[in-house]
Amino acid sequence: MANSFSIIVPCNAGEVLGLSNSVMYYLQQYTPALKELTILRCKHVLVELFTNAIKHAGCTTVHFTVNVNADAIVIQKVDTGLRLQLKQFNIHWDESVIGIKQHLYNALYLEVISAHELHFHILPPLSPEAIAIGTFAMHEHFGLQIIASACSSFHYCYNTTTRENIYTATIPLNDV
Repeated sequence: MANSFSIIVPCNAGEVLGLSNSVMYYLQQYTPALKELTILRCKHVLVELFTNAIKHAGCTTVHFTVNVNADAIVIQKVDTGLRLQLKQFNIHWDESVIGIKQHLYNALYLEVISAHELHFHILPPLSPEAIAIGTFAMHEHFGLQIIASACSSFHYCYNTTTRENIYTATIPLNDV
């Protein structure tokens, strides 16, 4: 089972509902037995990826592709807006794993894979005593934590040739 849906959306807030409805319609057509939790996770990922593009990328359109395979739904967002800036995290591309956002239930970590590639991880929260000052200095991007919490994998890549930001979120189909 491998199905794909693709849509290019103008980058403005008025398009969020139309994007969400289009993708949900596609998923219901090709995966009618989807669990409610999986549908909710897909909606959260779509809305947060789109909201981040509107708020931070400065692009005119966003290209979404949704692939459904036997194990997962893979949502990919591509835009030609501003590259994800690590300066806002007070970190550099040569660091490895950095805590970004602490929450009561979990913590968002960013793993630098290469000079143009990142992977986001959700881990249990650290105790207040274990958090170094400045380690969790990113206050704005709660959306990244929402996306990473909804996924089994959340990845960012900047293509230097095409100057595209590529976010890929994988949502497992076999959730409880």
